[in-house]
Amino acid sequence: MKPFFGSKQRTWGLRLDILSEDELEDIHLATLELLQKTGIFVENSEALDLFANAGAQVNRQTKMVKIPPHLVDESIRSAPSRVTLYGRNPKHDLVLDTTRVHFTNFSEGV
Repeated sequence: MKPFFGSKQRTWGLRLDILSEDELEDIHLATLELLQKTGIFVENSEALDLFANAGAQVNRQTKMVKIPPHLVDESIRSAPSRVTLYGRNPKHDLVLDTTRVHFTNFSEGV
């Protein structure tokens, strides 16, 4: 929960804007092109079924999935803007949203 001071809502923490909006858009468009033209390798047959049912182009022999841009954009729009990763102890819960940055000392952040 964000603390309030008077009539202004405050966010604790650091804000770091490394990339401009144009640069972020360029990365997004390049990612869409890569997913559509090159695709991704997916080994799990259930995941291949899910991609196929959603409208992706699935090659079951090579296990490559090519994802059209509209499917990526629909997925982004339907994703929640806030996710909570719950710890065994509630004091270790981690909220992921657009106003928080977290760091981990290992690669997966599990």
